[in-house]
Amino acid sequence: MEADRIATLTPTIAEVFSASTTEIWCATFTVSGDGERWIQVMREQLNFAYPHQRDPEALVAECGLPSWATLSLMEWEAKNFAAFEFPAGLQPSDVARIVDTLLVAVIGAPPDYAVEAELFQIPP
Repeated sequence: MEADRIATLTPTIAEVFSASTTEIWCATFTVSGDGERWIQVMREQLNFAYPHQRDPEALVAECGLPSWATLSLMEWEAKNFAAFEFPAGLQPSDVARIVDTLLVAVIGAPPDYAVEAELFQIPP
């Protein structure tokens, strides 16, 4: 169920957001049992596995994100990764909703996926 998945993602994203602005923290969510399906969350940025050949902006625009979830493409490499910025000021639960949508609609996680989370600080 989508609400359960979002509830699972939100606390780790909240930790990323609550860190000092002088520190950069990253949460990596990997679909349990499938290391090829992952997404990373940093303050105002997402980086995720991108198993497609086509432009990610078009695919993300079609995946059913809410209108407030405006993502701006930063960089990408076909069949490797895509990195997007998201608007400042989103709540952790909002970002969790974006992450959940991307995991299922773009990255290809099954609708009943479970995730493993890792939280780490990126050195300056």
